[in-house]
Amino acid sequence: MNTGYASVVALADVIDAGPEHVFMWEQSDPHPVAWIRALLGTAMCRVSFGPGPWDAFEQRWAARYPLGEAPANVRRLLNDSQGALDKLASEILNRPYRAFGGRPLTAWIDPRQVSPTALLEMERDAGAALYVSPYWARQGLRIVALTGYRVGVRPDAAAEMLTRQQQWMEGAAAALRN
Repeated sequence: MNTGYASVVALADVIDAGPEHVFMWEQSDPHPVAWIRALLGTAMCRVSFGPGPWDAFEQRWAARYPLGEAPANVRRLLNDSQGALDKLASEILNRPYRAFGGRPLTAWIDPRQVSPTALLEMERDAGAALYVSPYWARQGLRIVALTGYRVGVRPDAAAEMLTRQQQWMEGAAAALRN
């Protein structure tokens, strides 16, 4: 959740490898089945930010990988899990953890910092300086979140956005070396 919707877009890029991979369940794998992992990300966005482009992503994902195509031994698990995702996402994000001193995950990683509203305000406030100013470089993770959000909302502009981010990252790396 460090990068909000960008994490969903990036995860989908990694796991979108066809139905055999998306529906594969290996009991020894600590990760959930890829199909549900993508939907858990959209549920976290919904719980954190309300309605947004993740809802359309979720519909596209379900259309691309209809649950009916899942192997029978996984289908029921995924179907049952799907109905509990918003509650599960809320629990993961908001319940207190002993490991965090009795505080929720959101006390350590504040999703409000990468909400679409916050990212677009940052972009507006920074203007042309966003990708070149050392001041804004301190907001690196949020810039990555903005780029990923933009790619998710406008896939047709992905190449341009990713080139801009790469140039920014190369400039930031050069500045750190000096």
